[in-house]
Amino acid sequence: MTVSSHAFARSDEGLAQLLSATLGETLGSASITKRTALGTGTHPKELVEIEASEGQRRHLFVKYGGSVDLDPGGTRTGVLYEAQVYRDLLPLLDIRTVHYYGQVDPTDRLPVLVLDGLPDALRVKKVPGGRAMIAAAGWLGSFHAQTTSMTECRHLSWVERWPRSLLEKWCDPDSASPAHPKYREVLSYLVEHAIPDLLDEGHTIIHGEFYPKNILFHNEEVYPIDWESAAVAPSEFDLAMLIDGWPSEIREAARDEYAGMRWRRSATEASRRRLRIAEMILHARWLRTVNLTRDTANRRLPLLLELRQQV
Repeated sequence: MTVSSHAFARSDEGLAQLLSATLGETLGSASITKRTALGTGTHPKELVEIEASEGQRRHLFVKYGGSVDLDPGGTRTGVLYEAQVYRDLLPLLDIRTVHYYGQVDPTDRLPVLVLDGLPDALRVKKVPGGRAMIAAAGWLGSFHAQTTSMTECRHLSWVERWPRSLLEKWCDPDSASPAHPKYREVLSYLVEHAIPDLLDEGHTIIHGEFYPKNILFHNEEVYPIDWESAAVAPSEFDLAMLIDGWPSEIREAARDEYAGMRWRRSATEASRRRLRIAEMILHARWLRTVNLTRDTANRRLPLLLELRQQV
């Protein structure tokens, strides 16, 4: 769907006034010195360099919300929800996160999320070697360890929950498209057996899109961003997203680091099986996308069938 970019088209002066008026207690008066548009994702976003009233330069990450449901039937919930995650969930945890300046509500009623810009940060997938991946796995294990006890907290009742119907939709045998004699059989197994098994166990709060592209690495520290899909769900989905597509040695090291931070011990065979099921469900999800490419099908379908042999 089209995202309104009215807020994104503000003049430098207009954006500076908006930031100063709404976030003045934190930022003081500010003038814009540089703006850099970032990619073409679901929401318009940019890095904004400002000079604050005390003469200090700061870098802000500014993300502009839309006026419509951007992800019908999916997991993304919008910028207002993401701001609530930064404001009401993440500060409860003993864990490093991107600094949240606030959520601006301009006159056009389209929300604007303002975070620390971390201008020298790299996406985890851009960091050579595996150290950023291992650090991200450790961060994730700590995050899940702390949120396991929060899933039924009344003050966090606003956190979304992934329903069984969502996972079944991703694995619907009737929507199977790759031509393979075993594919529909695997999907039926997921819907009838694997998904119920996965949902029977205790859940945590998950990031929901914990792919390396959504994790920043700055000064040897991990900073996950894009929290629109945060939800109560099986924790294995986050780890499956993180290790998707990486070499086996990095995947194994990441799994070990996660287990050490999550449980202070090695992963059990039961937890490894649950991770394989989550990986299968994610492969099935991407195999049913409208814009499925031959390369995606050729990579994910064999992995899905191989995982079925392991569970």
